[in-house]
Amino acid sequence: MMKAEGMRWLLAVSVGAALALGGCGKGTVGGHDDVVIVDPTAPKPELLVDSTRFPRLTHKQWENTVQDLLRLDKPLGLSARFTTDPPGSTFDNDSKVLRMTPGLFTDEAEACETISDMLGTDAAMRAKIVPAGGPGGSGDATAKAKAFVESFGVRAFRRPLTKEESDQFIAFFLGAATITGDADAYVAGVRMTVQAMLQSPPFVYRMELGAIAADGHRHLDAFEVASKLSYALWNTMPDDALFAAAKDGSLLTASVLETHARRLLGDPRAKPMIDDFHERLLSLDRLDILGVGTKDATAHPEWTATTAASMKSETLLFTNDVVLGRKGTLADLLTSNETFVNADLAAIYGVSGVSGTAMQKTKLDPTQRAGFLTHGSFLAINGGRIDTDPIHRGVFTNRNVICADLPAPPAGMIPPLPDNPAGKTMRQRVSEHTGLGTCGAGCHGTMINPIGFAFETFDAIGKWRTTDQGIPVDAHDSYDFKDAPGQTNTLGYDGPVALARVLAQRPQVHGCYTGKWLEYAYGRALVRDDAGLVDRIGKLSLSGASVQDVIVALILAPSFSQRPQGGS
Repeated sequence: MMKAEGMRWLLAVSVGAALALGGCGKGTVGGHDDVVIVDPTAPKPELLVDSTRFPRLTHKQWENTVQDLLRLDKPLGLSARFTTDPPGSTFDNDSKVLRMTPGLFTDEAEACETISDMLGTDAAMRAKIVPAGGPGGSGDATAKAKAFVESFGVRAFRRPLTKEESDQFIAFFLGAATITGDADAYVAGVRMTVQAMLQSPPFVYRMELGAIAADGHRHLDAFEVASKLSYALWNTMPDDALFAAAKDGSLLTASVLETHARRLLGDPRAKPMIDDFHERLLSLDRLDILGVGTKDATAHPEWTATTAASMKSETLLFTNDVVLGRKGTLADLLTSNETFVNADLAAIYGVSGVSGTAMQKTKLDPTQRAGFLTHGSFLAINGGRIDTDPIHRGVFTNRNVICADLPAPPAGMIPPLPDNPAGKTMRQRVSEHTGLGTCGAGCHGTMINPIGFAFETFDAIGKWRTTDQGIPVDAHDSYDFKDAPGQTNTLGYDGPVALARVLAQRPQVHGCYTGKWLEYAYGRALVRDDAGLVDRIGKLSLSGASVQDVIVALILAPSFSQRPQGGS
């Protein structure tokens, strides 16, 4: 592998800038240090929110961008060795925590050296990024260097190079052979220029500098909007059509921006984004560690070594089918009984005539199943080895579906649930331990348990049941929803299907889902000043707007491409 010493004169600037930019985010967003749940009772003016102007690419975005930049058929997989980022919000693209640490810089530098070595030995790989008039074309060496630097640079930096950048990289290209020792000066130039550009801040970071406009707000330019849109919906760099719309400035027109947003959502490259969003929202990664021994074989003989993977596949297929295939709504995600099963899941769901590992689209019993909260994925993740787990099912739904303000319990205040005494149902045990009249009455008795009890018709792996300890299951309860400022709406339900229908009609739930999409598309945590925007688009969702419409509305909102005048 080639040593990097010969690049010091160029990379010293990049390294210093990259490490400095790693701290450009203040550690706050919108003036608040804390990640907050939108308060439905608060006034809801629609405000602009400040955030870092230098969001770093996630490891996945780096990998995807390298693949597209080099026009490769598949990813190189080099980011698998990168230093792991710390946890942020629900998603992995929280710009508040994405820093360029010395360890990560070294990891990326080594990956870039590997790419440089590959370009040196693989002529076909080089040919994909060399413009017309390359090594075999006409023109002097400087003209050829300029052609490569400017054609590759506009894609690597996601904007045209400045004259200073262009002159610097052309000089570097022409002198590269003295560093590498390559006999072919053009090959050396390509190798070293790619290596240098991939380590430069304009590649590593999505620059969102913008400029102050007549309205006093800081507006992103067309190339910055193109980049933000592409990374929001594809997790990669803009394609040629987005670059063209940025170059002519038309992307700053709302109608053109909407057209491109819907085009990106209609492309197969949107599927991994929908998968990623729902996998993280629903904690589906936890299924990756639910092996055969994590559920009791005697109590749950249907649980096999492949069941968890089948459950994850089902929910991802379902969410993609609703959002992209049917152009459905949040209500569809919460209430649809149409899903995908194979032999693993058919045994749990009671579906006949299904065999093999292939997932087949089917409809489940509408009296038992409604939406992703009745999928085996949610129920098994939030289920015990033998018994149900209404507490964790209730906590998850409160935090991720309702966005209730559910604080963590004080340490040591609520002891673990006692072992099961003969003759008592799980509901009875949980009520006696954490219900009304106990130390857990505040959160458990009024928020966690009422939601969790609705799922008692499902056992620890999501199989339907009608009795617990020989006693008929009691799955009825009620919950206090915050539907409007100063208004609490207590609604009852009996079982998971009824609960799903109630959730699908609640403004609080639609605001919660909208807020999660804001976090994902904007690459930052939700803050108080987002309340007005979340409220407006949440109401669109409640009125029947599709999930795609919600995403597009967030992209068209001023907060997507504008910032307050001050800020980081």
